[in-house]
Amino acid sequence: MKLRSLAESEMFDRDDITRVRILGINALGILHRHKGDLLAILRNGGSVELLLLDPQSPGFRKQRDAEEKRGGRLANRLCTELEASMATLRDVVHLMLQEHGVDIETLRERFAIRFATSRPRRSLLFVETLSDRAMLSVDLPAGPPPPDREVKGVYVRIDADDEHPEYDRCGKAFLAAWKQADPVPLETLLEGMLIVSPRKADVPRLYRQAVDMHGKRRLDEASDLYDSVLRLERPKKSNEEQFALAQRFMPRVFTTRSEPFELKDIVVVIHPDESRRLIGYHMIWEDDIDYLADNDPADHEVVWVQYSKELTVEGAWSYWHNTILSTAKSAPHANANGGRVAVYVQWGKHGSLLEGWEEKIGIDERLSDYRDYVPLEFSRLCKGRYKADVPYGDRWPRQFDGELADFICFQTEIDVLEKLAEHRMVAVGRYANALMARWFLPYNFRPKHDWPHEDARVPGPAEPLG
Repeated sequence: MKLRSLAESEMFDRDDITRVRILGINALGILHRHKGDLLAILRNGGSVELLLLDPQSPGFRKQRDAEEKRGGRLANRLCTELEASMATLRDVVHLMLQEHGVDIETLRERFAIRFATSRPRRSLLFVETLSDRAMLSVDLPAGPPPPDREVKGVYVRIDADDEHPEYDRCGKAFLAAWKQADPVPLETLLEGMLIVSPRKADVPRLYRQAVDMHGKRRLDEASDLYDSVLRLERPKKSNEEQFALAQRFMPRVFTTRSEPFELKDIVVVIHPDESRRLIGYHMIWEDDIDYLADNDPADHEVVWVQYSKELTVEGAWSYWHNTILSTAKSAPHANANGGRVAVYVQWGKHGSLLEGWEEKIGIDERLSDYRDYVPLEFSRLCKGRYKADVPYGDRWPRQFDGELADFICFQTEIDVLEKLAEHRMVAVGRYANALMARWFLPYNFRPKHDWPHEDARVPGPAEPLG
């Protein structure tokens, strides 16, 4: 038998293993051959540590690209093998949690995975028992391993208390690389997130995962994914012409006189497909009167404006409580009033109403023809907000004080052009939530739609939005 197979068989042929450490590019061979052994070690209270090459690292991409240059589709080997390794590790986690009843906190103490940014020169396998320690060190070739020969390696077995120069040297190298590597959360593994070195074709999938993580407030993971999205499909800061375009079609924003929250920021995202002529205006309010305790120090609302080649407004859409609102009156009204869409902001909650909203949005009840649109909830807000006992919520009103006429009287205009000029947060890109989170806003917000759906059009007053 070859050295690797012989050594691995001997190393894992024990029932008293307390610790296993693995270093490699993807460790697929070890995981494939010894998945059952690793499960048994974890079930018996032992620990497993895996240190793999980060698929986002330059080292991984360099090897993938070098293999592709030499062998056409050989790069699929590297990415596919890493995905297979992750699938095996995901199986281990699922089995430990679901079949063996180990809680995730306990599993974290026994099972750790990290990604190293530097490509290892050799793979390392350490197996420790109460009585002895063993190590297998195998040199890693620059490209795919030759199919017809075993690469060079060193196998060492010593008593638990003994020292060995090669074992000690490799152990120190593993520890140094481990300390510099980034942990892979077990939740990330369970979510099945795309972790292989992505390309531009992977961006939509990456972005869906990023928004999902963002919505779950797993912000570190969302940020990493957003960064990958922006690296692969680079947005651009606006030039003066584009900034002027953002100003020209900036909606006019009106609130009630008693609106308790200020408009914090405006981020403008211009769609990169010039044929769509579409601009997203992302308005960030201080908070939502009903959700003061949701750990989001902001209320994210959106208005989209579509313009013609002649620079007139062709259509407008707004985010309205998980749906997208459009009306037949908003674009004509804008063109009759300087080319800026009128937006009327719901008291305390900041749902964005467009001209003609009364045809689709009820005061307290849903309109029968437009069941997707929640009502303004005037009567409920007069009685009180949700979770009115939030201690720091005392700085804001507990309910709307006034009559219905006051509730739907939008007479206070906010100088949004001044707000835009304050930070000039305007960019050209496809992925608005990524831009906002990684380029512009230093605080968390709830991700919303980037754009109205691809076939968005302005419906007539009796025609619901598809």
